[in-house]
Amino acid sequence: MYFKSYFIVITFIWLTGAFSPISTQAQSAVKQATDTLHLSLLQAQDYGVAHNLNVSNAQANVQYAREKVNELKGIALPQVSGNIQYLNNIQLPAQLVPSDAFSGPPFLALANGDTLQLAQATGEQPEFQRLTFGTRNNLSVNIAANQLIFDGSYTLGMKAVRMFIDRAQHGVVKSETEVRQSVIDAYTMTLLAQENVGILQKNIGVLKKILRETTEFNKAGFAEQLDVDRLQLSLSNLEVQVKSVQRNAELALGLLKFHLGIDLSAPIKLTNSLSDLLSDTEKRTCHTYYDLRARGHCKTLRNEIAANRKDFCRLRHTTNKS
Repeated sequence: MYFKSYFIVITFIWLTGAFSPISTQAQSAVKQATDTLHLSLLQAQDYGVAHNLNVSNAQANVQYAREKVNELKGIALPQVSGNIQYLNNIQLPAQLVPSDAFSGPPFLALANGDTLQLAQATGEQPEFQRLTFGTRNNLSVNIAANQLIFDGSYTLGMKAVRMFIDRAQHGVVKSETEVRQSVIDAYTMTLLAQENVGILQKNIGVLKKILRETTEFNKAGFAEQLDVDRLQLSLSNLEVQVKSVQRNAELALGLLKFHLGIDLSAPIKLTNSLSDLLSDTEKRTCHTYYDLRARGHCKTLRNEIAANRKDFCRLRHTTNKS
């Protein structure tokens, strides 16, 4: 009974979306019953940073850099290595030697210092004798301990290894900035395309009304047939243009979904309008100071310069040592 209740609770939590991977800021996006994702521009940027593959790869590079630093630090720690080898000779090597190779009267040493010659067995002896060499079982144990006391190149490497982590962290910031900018461009492009579709559809409505009135005037004799034909041609051109703009809007929305890291078939609703974006842009343009030195590219270049200087010091130290 306890296991069944626990399973029901876990199933309920999973169905309510408690394990959703959306970030804290992006979770404020409101979803309807049809799971349509409603996103403002800021929420779309946060969602893209949390789900974009480039950002995930950059964060993985930071973790890799930290593990690499720990690996390099381990070089200076005491290191003990051991080796145990067991050898079992199933068949010992053997060699045939002539029987007379060890011939000669055998002597036995006595306690009083005298020697006693032993009598040899008479009879025919084999021409060769089989001798075996080695032992059937062999066990060897080796233990070695190493400790790095001082190394100039290692000291320089430990000073430069922090730059390796900084470079990876700058890569995360750079990836997040690029994702945010890509989301802004795709979001704005989608709103522009949708706005163009709305304007063209309004123009089609107005043109249809004018066409109906002109047709009635033509029937009454107050307008020529040429005017009606021109209006019909303009209406056809507008309908073709609307279809083209609708395709562009679908492509722009697909590009936005790609940068957000969601499925292309997932429904999405943009809550901001072009007027909201324009007013916000004007406020930020008038009251924001842009420091070019704070850009991610500049930080990365400064990190590269510092790393090259450390590498130059390492090479100079190696040359002087040799």
